[in-house]
Amino acid sequence: MVCTRFQYPLVSKVNFSKRGDSMASSANELSQNNTIGSGKKVAFAALHHRDFRIYFVATMLAMMADNIEHVISYWLLYQKFHSPVLAGFAVLVHWTPFLFFFSLLRRYG
Repeated sequence: MVCTRFQYPLVSKVNFSKRGDSMASSANELSQNNTIGSGKKVAFAALHHRDFRIYFVATMLAMMADNIEHVISYWLLYQKFHSPVLAGFAVLVHWTPFLFFFSLLRRYG
């Protein structure tokens, strides 16, 4: 199957039947297959697909909204109680579990 608009294959042909083939070499082979019909590599090839663009923009907007919500909640906490220590404590309490579980994942995962 070939994309008629950009003239590159939509499905890359990778031979997964080889035993002992590492994930890195498969990824390298996939990235080498993202070329235009003339042989030029396509920069950000995934962004040429409509569904991925929608997913990418929606994810970026969701992350931005989450970060804005955090800043607003910390600012309101500071305005309500006029305590930078309490606002700092709220930030610390919010992010400590993520850092703790991430370190456990890195060690045991």
